[in-house]
Amino acid sequence: MKFLWGGDLKLHTVHVVDVCSALWHLTTHGEVKKIYNLVDKNDTDQKKLNHLLEELFQIKTGFVNSVMCRLAKLNIKAATDTVNDRHLRPWSALCQSHKIETTPISPFLAPELLYDHSLSVDSSALTATGFQLKHPNITTDLLQEALDYWIAQGVFPGLTEEEKNEAVGADEDDEEVVDDEE
Repeated sequence: MKFLWGGDLKLHTVHVVDVCSALWHLTTHGEVKKIYNLVDKNDTDQKKLNHLLEELFQIKTGFVNSVMCRLAKLNIKAATDTVNDRHLRPWSALCQSHKIETTPISPFLAPELLYDHSLSVDSSALTATGFQLKHPNITTDLLQEALDYWIAQGVFPGLTEEEKNEAVGADEDDEEVVDDEE
């Protein structure tokens, strides 16, 4: 799996349990009309996310080279179309083979999601109210827990060993993956 831009691009995360807890906490500790941001303490960036994905799915991750990043920046719509074409058909086939007729999970990306912009916030206003995270860091175990939930709900395919091997082998002929942006 290859990403655009580089490992230092921020993609802050937060656990859904902490989102619910924060909303409940703010009903009694928050100020009306004040904006509170919420993020875990992981300071997640693409490099950390890649590491978690490698552990979770037993895949190799990396970043496309700087030439590919520049081309994507010049025509983000075409880059997004390429990514969507590459992922939507196999996802649909995988869901079909697992008899998943409808799912809220999709590999579809809007062009805005591929821009070279960090997605990061500061949650100090929320923590100043006394809120404490139940899950301060994203971990492989928490991601596995989420996957297990989605599989149990019948909205995410639990891959067989053969499907995992096919998915890993599908990219063997692709261009070289680099560890960091050139």
